[in-house]
Amino acid sequence: MDEQTLRAGMRDALDDEPPLGLEPDRIADEARRAQRRRRATFGTGVATLAVLAGAATIPAVTGPHHREVIPAAPSVVTDVPTEGAVPPKLSQDELDQRRRMLENHAAKAVRRVAPKLDDVSLEHSGLIGIGAPRPRMPRKLNMSVGFTDSTGPTAVSVEVGTAGTFDKAPSESCDDTLTCEVVNRPDRSVLVRDAVLVGPRSAVTESVSHYRTDGTVVRVTAFTYDPATPSADEVRENPALSEEQLTGLATDPKFTLGK
Repeated sequence: MDEQTLRAGMRDALDDEPPLGLEPDRIADEARRAQRRRRATFGTGVATLAVLAGAATIPAVTGPHHREVIPAAPSVVTDVPTEGAVPPKLSQDELDQRRRMLENHAAKAVRRVAPKLDDVSLEHSGLIGIGAPRPRMPRKLNMSVGFTDSTGPTAVSVEVGTAGTFDKAPSESCDDTLTCEVVNRPDRSVLVRDAVLVGPRSAVTESVSHYRTDGTVVRVTAFTYDPATPSADEVRENPALSEEQLTGLATDPKFTLGK
């Protein structure tokens, strides 16, 4: 039955009745709007990518991660690093020295963005080579900084990579995410903020990745659980570090394997 037939049928049904405060046209309009809202909800899905000229937020559909959508003018995502960016040429001694510098800096950086945390310390660090079959030089440093807050122990991971380390460009980073936001920065670098569901407990990881024009990529991740004991049942309502704090770490200029 189409809309015109519905309206006519409602008018005919009510013409001979005493006034009841019912307006056929208004009822049909509300029904049509409700149908559009249902279609929009199913069409949107769980993960939504917004490409922003300014700051905006992305909606999640579950739990404490729900956020209101703030409309923003779309802009073209600039995938970085720019073409031709290459990893820095470091000797093994230089790379080891750079690793030690970043290991010493990591815990200090976490204390800087979250001064109320306790027991902040580097828990793990490792260099990873990218390439096959045998990479000549490791090009990615993974670090884990543990700490304790009012909820209990947890950690934040910091990945520092060079050009070619991350296999997805910013415009491709929102696949299989709960929420995702891509922001072009004035310096032509790109921020990607995303949240991902982990495991059957509805645990969540929230990450901020900073794609820099020289090819450096820094990805910082916080958890709603303690990654040191991932099988534990305790799940936080929110990660210990906020999006603003994660962004402060990801954009820290000292996190780089370059000179």
